[in-house]
Parts: sequence; C-alpha cells; structure tokens
Amino acid sequence: MKKTYQVILSVLLAVLLLSGCNRAGVLNESTAPVDTRPTETEQMSQPHKQTDPAETEETTQPTTQLESEPTQELNVPTEHTHQYSKTVVDPTCTTDGFTSYRCQCGYSYNSNMVPALGHSWSDWETVKDATETEPGLKRRTCKVCAMPQEEPIEPGTEPTEHVHQYTEAVTVPTCTTEGYTTYSCPCGYSYVDNKVSAKGHTWGEWETTKPATETEPGLKEHTCTVCGKTEGAEIPVECKHEYTQTVTPPTCTTEGFTTYTCSKCGDSYNGNKVTPLGHQYGGWNVDRQPTPDAPGLQYRICSVCGDKNMQEIPYTPPTEPTPPPSTGETESTDTGEKATSPESCTDCTDKAPA
Repeated sequence: MKKTYQVILSVLLAVLLLSGCNRAGVLNESTAPVDTRPTETEQMSQPHKQTDPAETEETTQPTTQLESEPTQELNVPTEHTHQYSKTVVDPTCTTDGFTSYRCQCGYSYNSNMVPALGHSWSDWETVKDATETEPGLKRRTCKVCAMPQEEPIEPGTEPTEHVHQYTEAVTVPTCTTEGYTTYSCPCGYSYVDNKVSAKGHTWGEWETTKPATETEPGLKEHTCTVCGKTEGAEIPVECKHEYTQTVTPPTCTTEGFTTYTCSKCGDSYNGNKVTPLGHQYGGWNVDRQPTPDAPGLQYRICSVCGDKNMQEIPYTPPTEPTPPPSTGETESTDTGEKATSPESCTDCTDKAPA
C-alpha cells in the first residue's frame, strides 16, 4: 500500500513540476522585452530548463520511506532549445523595416527595427498654369516608389519654373468632320486649337442609272470626288400629260375647284378655285317667347343647304302708357261749369268725391 501511494505521489509531483516549468517558459518568452531577446552573437539559442522530478521527490519524501521503498525512474521530457531562422524585411517609403526571428516550434518575434525611409520627391512640374481667376496644377513623383503627388496653384500665382514645350499634331478636316491642331507638353498637359470647319462634299456630275418613263420615275446619282460618298435622287416622270377635268362646285361653307387628272400617268392638281357661296337664310321664326325668367328663341333656315341658325330673344319688360298732357282746367259735362284742376285746388281733401 505504501509503495502504491509513493508511486502515485511521485507521478503527481512530476506532472505539477512539468506544468509549472512550461508555464514559466511561455511567460518568459511572451513577455521578454526586445533588448533581452537573443542576438546573433548569442548563437541564436534559448533553452527551456526542466526540473528533474526525482530531485524534488527526494526533498519532499520522508527519509524512512526512501530508505524502505526504492523510487521508480520517470520519463522526463528533454529541454527545448530554440533554433531561430531570420528574415530581413527592408524598409520602404511608408513602412518600417525589421528582422523576423522564428523557431520551428512556432515562437517568433521581430527585432532590429528600421524606420520608414520616406518619399524621395522629384522637382515640381507645372501641369496647368494658373490664371487670374482659375487655379493651376503642379505634380511631383517619388523617385523610389513612383507615387505621384499633386497640388493646386492658387489663381494669380506667377508661373513656376516649368515652361511647357509643346509639340503640334494637325488633324486635317474632311468632308464631314472638322480639323484641328493638338498641342501636347511632355508633362502631360495638352489642348486643342485652330479648329477648321468641315469641307463638305465635292460632287461630280449626275449620272442617270434608270431613265424616267411616262409612268415611272427614274434614278440618278453623283459621287464625291474627295471621299467617294455616293448620293442618289429621283428623276420625275417624263409624261406628255393628257388631263381630264372634274368640277367640284362650291357650297355654302366650302370652296369649289376643278381637278385636272392625267389619263396617262395619274398626275393631278386642283385649279379654278371658287369661294364658298355662303348661306341663304329666310326670315326669323319664333320658337319660344321670352319671359322674365328666361330668354326666348328664334331660328331661320338656309334655303340652299337647310342649315338652321338659332338665336336667343332677350326679354324686354313692357312700358306703361304715357298719360296725356294736362290743360289745367276741364269743363263739367253736367253743369257746364269749369272744373278746377287738382294742381289749383287749395283744399282738395274736402272737395274730393267721397
């Protein structure tokens, strides 16, 4: 029983010691500062030392047990020594350089940091000169990575050192397209000027490809002597017309005319136009008398085409009859005495008939 207990205790102690050693090794590797990492002069090695479980066992077990029970030998892992390979990453204009150290076990770190080089710019070149109202444009390029950089030139700024050196490329006009001259500078700036209008076609003589007859039109064409474009046209019918006449008489509202039609080719036209006759209306007939609430209605009929013309009759209120003028005195038919007019009566109330 004691032997079994001793074996179990020895195994547990060995496991605990191995676990603590591995953790200590990982902690040391992950937290080690850059300046404490191995360099090439230290032979690119960094051992992980493991503690022998047998040594710990002898210090922790009672003396009596060790003397009476012999300890069993344990398989202890051998210590790991990093074998580094290095990769040098050169700095660029915008990124830092460094040396990467990597072991086959997967552990790695970077060292020997070198700052980014920064761009090495060429001289500024003017792409577009500034004017009094519009900004210009200048450009320069990194000599190392070829990265371009552009900046505006404020309006009214004097031209910089760059002076455009233009080459000319002439595009001649054609019959349908205009000509122009393109001015280009090696800096990339260019513009177009000296525009010339299209020349237009230079046509040759017409040539008949199909003669016209009395019933069918013909065809003709001519060709541009410059670009070779061909254009066609129709030749009218060559007919000795024999026209018949058809008379369309005028009506009250439409004009009259004579239609002339060729019996050979069918050509026709109108002539001898006559203006419309206009309606011949009779007298007005009352259809409805006007009232205070609605106007009346009357109509008349054209004796030629029967058109019915309607018209409203406005309402006119009747006028009261005008009394005869007064003479001032009237004679009585019964007594023969002169009657006194109302205007001269001084007491008409008393003398008025009951």
